[in-house]
Amino acid sequence: MPVATNGQSALNLHITGVGLHLGDKPNYRLYENALDENGNFVTEPLVILSYQRFLKATRNSLQISQGLYSDAAAQMAGFTYFAFKKKIIHSFKNVISVSIGPNLSYRKDWHTINGYIPDKSFKVDGQWEYKWLFAAEINYYYYLGKRSDFA
Repeated sequence: MPVATNGQSALNLHITGVGLHLGDKPNYRLYENALDENGNFVTEPLVILSYQRFLKATRNSLQISQGLYSDAAAQMAGFTYFAFKKKIIHSFKNVISVSIGPNLSYRKDWHTINGYIPDKSFKVDGQWEYKWLFAAEINYYYYLGKRSDFA
């Protein structure tokens, strides 16, 4: 749901509820809200607020996103994502865009959870763990009108 801002920029709010966990998951038994027995799909309520500054018309932009959510172990978590975003398809009311950039991911320290197998990719800082990632996303938008869309 974009909100009008000055000139060539947009403010977006995204709300979602399911996380996808693929690959090696040594701590999947700790996932409080797993939707399947292997912890591939997990209920993770998430809110993302993004600011997007367009560089060339509305095809390229710089984006910063702040997300807060309840992670797989039902702990407070979040991320800050800096990205270059490019619209790759725009056909009538349908748009597909991709973004790529660094992502700082953080969560409450899982070392306090019984049975936790330490994830050495996270660095511990007090009651929090964090790690830098290189992230990418693909977005599909359907325009509802001139100032709003469904993503």
